[in-house]
Amino acid sequence: SFDLVICSEVPEHILAYEEVLKEAHRLLRNQGHLIVTVPYKETLKIIICPHCLKPLYRDGHLHRFDRKNLAQKLQETGFEILRQKTFRSRGVVHIQHHLRIRYGLFLKTLDAVFSKLVPEWTFYLLIQAVKNVA
Repeated sequence: SFDLVICSEVPEHILAYEEVLKEAHRLLRNQGHLIVTVPYKETLKIIICPHCLKPLYRDGHLHRFDRKNLAQKLQETGFEILRQKTFRSRGVVHIQHHLRIRYGLFLKTLDAVFSKLVPEWTFYLLIQAVKNVA
């Protein structure tokens, strides 16, 4: 058994991601923690393969997550949600990209403020959960 499992930027790539959550639950000791990060409210991009003409998910992302649907799956698996946080403001990323500014103290502070003020316009979701005592 483990005290902590980190699942960072993985569930969006796995067809049956619920199985990953179940395995994390199985591996954790009672009161063990799980930290999950996923893209937040991402628009999934589908392209057509020029060779086989089948639709493919660009970036390999098969799922779209928000606070509610991922938290619900974690709770169904036996986790209690301790904290949810969105981070990396889309606005700050655009500013950084267009002005070609390094991600230093100024942008990090601006990012934290924008992520707090406008949590719906962020790139990532982090959920910290704990395994309930059976």
